[in-house]
Amino acid sequence: MATLSVRVHAKVHCLMDLHAYPMDTQTCSLFINLGGNYRFRWGVPSALDSGFAKSAVILRLPGVHSQLRLEVLEMLAYTNSHVYQDVRCTYQSEICDFNGAEGCLRHCPDSEERCHKCNHYFGDCSAHSVAKDCEMTKFDPKDIHVFTTGEMRFTLVRRLRYHLLQTYMPCIFIVFMAWINFWLDMDSPPARVSLGVTTVLTMITQSAQTSRLPEVSYIRAVDVWVSMCQIFVFLALLEYAVVSYIKRWKHIKKVQKLTSSASTNENNTIDSNRQPNAVTTDSSQQPNTTDSKQQPNAKRQRSGRYYAEAIERVARIVYPLAFLVFIVIYVNVYCKFRI
Repeated sequence: MATLSVRVHAKVHCLMDLHAYPMDTQTCSLFINLGGNYRFRWGVPSALDSGFAKSAVILRLPGVHSQLRLEVLEMLAYTNSHVYQDVRCTYQSEICDFNGAEGCLRHCPDSEERCHKCNHYFGDCSAHSVAKDCEMTKFDPKDIHVFTTGEMRFTLVRRLRYHLLQTYMPCIFIVFMAWINFWLDMDSPPARVSLGVTTVLTMITQSAQTSRLPEVSYIRAVDVWVSMCQIFVFLALLEYAVVSYIKRWKHIKKVQKLTSSASTNENNTIDSNRQPNAVTTDSSQQPNTTDSKQQPNAKRQRSGRYYAEAIERVARIVYPLAFLVFIVIYVNVYCKFRI
């Protein structure tokens, strides 16, 4: 049996699906085709087979700086053809678990001698090896349309720590800053308006960070998160505008009514001056309707503020609950992409 050892440096691109970014899991494949009368097989080179090597893939963890971490590696070898149908037969399959790489990096962040395992990390492939014999004799070994393929499937999971600190946590703090607006006195417009506008502008600045990400033609998970946080912050500012209007609505109606009454009385006075024979009556004999109407008018005047305060009390509870419900739904929808 002849063994061919070749060292190739390759820069491989992977087409990623960013719908669930930054909670996404990517699967990237690397294909190696071997033609002629040769059969491709994954194995540990004899030069590296020192007793601790368990995989054909070796990672030098301290030298890897990436947003993605390797979780699972699947190595396949199968017969293949561009012409014949049903010729594919997998004769080697091996799955390696690389979840322990993160723990290795936490204890050995550099290239010290004691971190030799991290410098040559092989993963755990002991319990997943499957071998199968495939019949290639029915095809001509010299047929260029029949060959063997070695495939490596990398399952990459994005690290969330950076995005938790730079995107998710700041947005949560901004939304709850907007919630503080509901606890301020509604008779303090400068404080409430300035806090509301500040949170809106801060949220816009925070959302500008997503513009540095790769541009895609679909909505990503981070876009949903930032957009919903912007909506919550804007609703907090809009709530004060609604409350302020409702509080003054009855007063505005009363002023309009008094203005209309004053205009009517002025017209009646002009008409009475034009009628010299008008009959005057003693005001003491007229029923005093002012006192009877004073209490209902006071109730109507207080009703605007009453409804405004009721909206404030409801908003203090509904606003954070609605945001927590959104977080639960968001996590449940997008966490399944990390499984």
